[in-house]
Amino acid sequence: MESLAPAPRAQATAVLPRSSILVAALSTVVEWYDFTLYLYMTTVLSRVIFGTGTTSLLITLAVFAVAYLIRPLGAMAFGHIGDRLGRRKVLLGSMAVMTSAMPATALLPTRDQIGSVAGVLLLLLRCVMGFAVGGEYTGVTACLVEDAAPHRRGLVASPASAASEIGALL
Repeated sequence: MESLAPAPRAQATAVLPRSSILVAALSTVVEWYDFTLYLYMTTVLSRVIFGTGTTSLLITLAVFAVAYLIRPLGAMAFGHIGDRLGRRKVLLGSMAVMTSAMPATALLPTRDQIGSVAGVLLLLLRCVMGFAVGGEYTGVTACLVEDAAPHRRGLVASPASAASEIGALL
């Protein structure tokens, strides 16, 4: 007769430092803050980058959508590279790309300064950011889960998800 008793909990091979969880949560807060800030600033961005009018607003929102649509490609690319080179190295790389794209977006010249090139640059920067965020979010979750004790993996992975909501609320 089979026992219905739960299997004994496996011991973790390594203790997951709280600093790893904190860094993962902070990077996720920052990425979601940036994406939410873009939405709040849509009317300003559309006017400054694309000009006035409804079409400019729609283009600005389309650029936002493209950044979301490119995320799965970043997740697949960074995940594949992470399997080969190690997740931590690739995670740091995706975080560096993401955090570089943020100030580059803030320093972007306006339409009055460089014409329609401003819109193209915004699109490229948002694509780079979306690609990097795809790798960063999945990389954070994978690193946290892999390093956690088997009986605590759900709890340890939850800060990444919770941090995304905190970032959106900021």
